[in-house]
Amino acid sequence: MPVLDLNREAIAGARAEYARSRDAQRRARAELDAAQRELDRLRRSGADERTLAQAVSRVEDLASAARGGDAALRERLQSIRGLSEQLLAQRDPALMVQALDAAHPVLLLPVAIQTRYDDATTRLMIRIYPDVVHAFQHDPGLTPQEIAAAQRYWTQRFASPADSASPWTELSRPYGPMRAAYLVRAVVPSNLAALGAEAVPVFDEAAIPRSAGEAREQTAAALPDRFVAVGWRGGVEVLRKWGRVVADVLPMSPLFDPLLAPPDPEAWDPFAGERAWLVDYDAAEAAGMAITVTAADLTPGTTLMQGLDRLVVIGVDWTQTPETAAALVADLLHNHEHGQGLAFVAQGTPTNNTGSARAGFAADGGDLAAALDPVAAQAQAEAAA
Repeated sequence: MPVLDLNREAIAGARAEYARSRDAQRRARAELDAAQRELDRLRRSGADERTLAQAVSRVEDLASAARGGDAALRERLQSIRGLSEQLLAQRDPALMVQALDAAHPVLLLPVAIQTRYDDATTRLMIRIYPDVVHAFQHDPGLTPQEIAAAQRYWTQRFASPADSASPWTELSRPYGPMRAAYLVRAVVPSNLAALGAEAVPVFDEAAIPRSAGEAREQTAAALPDRFVAVGWRGGVEVLRKWGRVVADVLPMSPLFDPLLAPPDPEAWDPFAGERAWLVDYDAAEAAGMAITVTAADLTPGTTLMQGLDRLVVIGVDWTQTPETAAALVADLLHNHEHGQGLAFVAQGTPTNNTGSARAGFAADGGDLAAALDPVAAQAQAEAAA
């Protein structure tokens, strides 16, 4: 079949605008976090009323701007969802798969599914959960303590260029090798070329990403535009039903951000709004993360009482171009590299403990810390190149 001619310019532009707004919001929240710390310091030091009033006013202004930025981000996500639905207007979702060019590979990531029938066996309810590979858990921003630790690492490296192991051990022990490797890369001195020339490191403070503190949350991305459930009985397909549009960025954790808490703590629901899908089936269905099957969705002569031999839930994102999809996956893998870790398992590595062999991992993480040592990693990269 010929590739479906699909105009993705509008949705690509909306996604780019969302990414810019998200980065701006991160900076705004980091600025608010710094202002709050300064206010706390002034209160502890007994600053005069005028200084305190100015600091309080700054925190309130930054908090108001951050709330506005959070609302704007939600609106942009809704805009992307609307554009996706427009692409589907007057089109069968199955035909949208033709928008994918066979010249490019399709990356299928795992999801978890849960199924159950209602008491009368009149509905088959399918819930879909993103796998951990979809999750963005790594915070790209650095706390003041992390910045100080990373700068101390580079100061020691400049002072003793021949000894890279000692500063790396000092950094990787408290933060873990994955996070430590990210800290080293995020706080690279602007005069790195002078390493070994009896110089001292110079840091561009404005270029260091700052943590948004309590605003951190876990989200999922790289999900299909929508899922489809396909069921078989006796080797014959008897079910095919599409779900609704899935958000570009799907919340994966409750919201405990104090900035967004209502005045009345009793009215606070950490699973409200776009997070309701985590605990409510109807909300999950509306979010595209659940599919309900009834008798009307089955081929004629088939009933739910007969059951299914096989059920597959699958989906692709036909709204992505090869270029934007590649960038998204690269961002996702980069996040995992500095979060829970990312590596290829060597062929033949045992993955389970048995009576005759142990799983192929180091219990103390020593091999991981050694592999992520910036000096060793750079040498490995050069050898591979």
